[in-house]
Amino acid sequence: MPAESWTRTLSTTTSIAREIATVVYDAKPNPVRSYATNYLEGYTDTTLELVGVPRHTITYNKRTSTSRELNITDAFTYSQQSRLLTDIHQIVTATAKFWLQRNMIN
Repeated sequence: MPAESWTRTLSTTTSIAREIATVVYDAKPNPVRSYATNYLEGYTDTTLELVGVPRHTITYNKRTSTSRELNITDAFTYSQQSRLLTDIHQIVTATAKFWLQRNMIN
């Protein structure tokens, strides 16, 4: 059961640009949280349900080290069979929520 991965981002031979992903498990090796950072100073924090599907995701991005941080939130709802029903996507600096996906299941 992997807890962390390190991936090199190719750019130059001397560059150490990388992406690191970490998964946190509970006492019964179920994934409960996922955290990933990238070489552009952005990161993603995901809270997982008991079966490993995402419940809530927050993504932070910065274009440069001096630019303002952009915060993007995703909230997911599922049916009793763990099928995705809704994905609400919101840019936190804005006041509106944008529906990216809405699945209706018969």
